[in-house]
Amino acid sequence: MSQRAFAGAAQISRAVREGEATACGIARRALRRIEAYDPLVGAFAEVDPAEVLARAEAVDAGGGCGRLAGATLAVSEALATREAPAPGAGRPTPGTTCVDLLRGHGAVLLGRTRVSGPAGDGPTRNPHALDRLSGGISSGAAAAVAAGFCALALGLQNAGCTIVPASFCGVWGWKPTWNAVATEGLGGGSPSCDTLGIFSGRSADLGLLADLFEMDPLLGPAPDRLGGLRIGLCRGPLPDRVRPPMREAFDDAARRLRLEGAEVIELRLPGLFEGLETAHARILARESRAARLNRKMAEHVASEDDRGARAGGLGPSEMRAAYALADRCRSEFEELATGFDAVMTPSACDEAPSGPEDPGDAAMNAIWTLLHVPVVSVPGMTGPHGLPLGMSIITPRYTDRMTIAVASLVGEVLGLEAAMA
Repeated sequence: MSQRAFAGAAQISRAVREGEATACGIARRALRRIEAYDPLVGAFAEVDPAEVLARAEAVDAGGGCGRLAGATLAVSEALATREAPAPGAGRPTPGTTCVDLLRGHGAVLLGRTRVSGPAGDGPTRNPHALDRLSGGISSGAAAAVAAGFCALALGLQNAGCTIVPASFCGVWGWKPTWNAVATEGLGGGSPSCDTLGIFSGRSADLGLLADLFEMDPLLGPAPDRLGGLRIGLCRGPLPDRVRPPMREAFDDAARRLRLEGAEVIELRLPGLFEGLETAHARILARESRAARLNRKMAEHVASEDDRGARAGGLGPSEMRAAYALADRCRSEFEELATGFDAVMTPSACDEAPSGPEDPGDAAMNAIWTLLHVPVVSVPGMTGPHGLPLGMSIITPRYTDRMTIAVASLVGEVLGLEAAMA
C-alpha cells in the first residue's frame, strides 16, 4: 500500500483546472481505493459516497477553477465541519474554519478520519505494516494520506498528535505556528496548545496551503539548496527517550545534510528546557479539564485521570510556574534560533509501535508545541524493520514558510521527494 497511489493536491488541481481530469473522476478513484483498502487500515470513521460525489460535481460545475480544485481531503473527527461538530468544539459558524477555507478553494471532502488513543475507540493500523499502529489522536488522518486515500488531511496537535503519526506513516506533517491558522472548530480543549495539523504526501502542498492560509512572507528569498545553511542538531531535552532506530536514523540524516554542504552544529538546549515536558502536561491537563467544566459535563464524566490531575500538584502556584516557564523558554528559543537557519530534531522516539496501548511517545514534540513554533516532519528515513522515521524541521514563530522551504530541501536529501518527482 503506497502513498504514491495519488498525485499531490497541487498536481490534482492543476489537472482539473486544465481539463485533463475532473473532480468527479478523482473522487471516484479515491472512493474505490477506500472501499478496497480501508477495511484493513481503519482510517475513516465515516464516508458517504453520494455526498462525496455531490461535492465533486459542484466543483466541476463551478468550472474547477479553485487552487485546490478536485484535491481530495480528509478531516479528523477532532475537527468540526459544517456537517458535524467535534467533541468539545460544537458546530462552528459556517465559513469560519480551515476546513471551510480549503473547501472554498475546491477541495473535495471525502469524510472524517478516526481518532485513536484515549479520545477514540480503537487503533488505526499503519499502511506500511498492518501489524503496527499509526499514532495517536490524528492517526486516522495520517494513515489516510499514507494509504493513498487522499491528497491532504487535517488533524490536531496539542502534544505530538500530528508530528508523531506523520513520522510513523511516512508522510509530511506540518504543525503551524500556534494561532497562525484559524482554530475555530478544533476539539482539543487546550487553548495554549491546540494547533491545526496538516498531512500531505508532498512538500509542495504545504507551500500551497501556506499561501491559502496567508502565512507571513519570508523576509528574504527562500533557500534553494542546503549548501551554506546552518542547521542546529537538537537531540531534545530528553534524549534518553529516543530509541536506537531513531538515534541511528537521526545521525544518518545529519550526515547526509553535511554531505550536501550544510553546516550542521550540535544544539544543546539549556537546562531550563528540561522542565517543559512537565509544564506542558500540567497546562494541557488543567486547560482540558477547564474545557470540560465549561461544558458543564465534568460532574458526569469525571474520570480517575481528572481526579489525579486535581490532586497532582496543579494548584495556583504550580500553574503560574508552568505558564511562566513556557513564556521564558519561548524567548530563550527565539534567541537560540537566531544562530541557525533551522533546527532538526527527531519527529518521534521510535518506529511505529505494535501494541494498542502505545500510541507513541510525544517526548520529542510536547516542548515544541508549548513553544508555539512551526514544525514540519520530513519523511524519507527508515528503521531496521523498514518502517518510516521522520525528521522535524523547526524555525522561530511566524516563520512557517522558512520551515517549509528548509524541510523541502531536507526531503530531497532524505530521498522521498526525489523518488516521487
